[in-house]
Amino acid sequence: MSDPAPDTLPDPGGETGADEELVVAEPGTPRRRRCVAGRSSHDPRTMLRFVVDPGDHLVFDADERLPGRGLWLSADREVVKKALARQLFAKAARRRVLVDDDLPATLETQLHGRCLQWLGLAKRAGQIEVGFEQVERAAREGHLAALVIALDAGNDGAGKLERFGLPTLRAFSSQDMGRALGRSSLVYVGLRPGRLADRLQTEASKLLRLRGQAEPVEGPPMAKTPADPTWADAGEETKASAFVGGERGRGRGPDPRG
Repeated sequence: MSDPAPDTLPDPGGETGADEELVVAEPGTPRRRRCVAGRSSHDPRTMLRFVVDPGDHLVFDADERLPGRGLWLSADREVVKKALARQLFAKAARRRVLVDDDLPATLETQLHGRCLQWLGLAKRAGQIEVGFEQVERAAREGHLAALVIALDAGNDGAGKLERFGLPTLRAFSSQDMGRALGRSSLVYVGLRPGRLADRLQTEASKLLRLRGQAEPVEGPPMAKTPADPTWADAGEETKASAFVGGERGRGRGPDPRG
């Protein structure tokens, strides 16, 4: 993945191909795409886009910019398996489509890497806080949109940060987070509001669903956060769904302070 500038980030679900599976929505409502499995329609920010290359191979269009007709699939492990088993990509494309048998694992690997790259970009843009003390201070002052806590974080530190009620993402090891941010390991990261943080949350939501760690939900993950002025007006269901893969107290292990 190249490093796009913050003002040139791709628009998920934007008009790419001339023959997209676009579902006409009511005026003023977000556009939706039709899933090749089940034919239900969803917010494209919860979906994966594919195209078929000239050699008939299925290509995952992670940035949603490749030319050609887009084939959209819900970002869900069971849905991907269903599409493979029933050859739904070929049926939707109405042509021969060559699909790798290890597609679910390939998608997970690609999304995992992309999430860490977005985390690195957020650091370069000055949109993160790192280390327990810094993250706790920023959360207390209301400067954060979300938390990223390592899977191997100890219960004590994670619990102290989760009490702030921020959306919490737990998808990476402390070593993964450290490598993404130029350290040997890192356990706690706070995301400041911004497009990079939004994109990381969207990508991470897809990753977690492919792992079977989060239930598919409508709309962008963490669409409302405590940093959003409309958070106070959000319903309990919206607030609950904002926690993307965040299992309180998950994992027991080393708890380095940043």
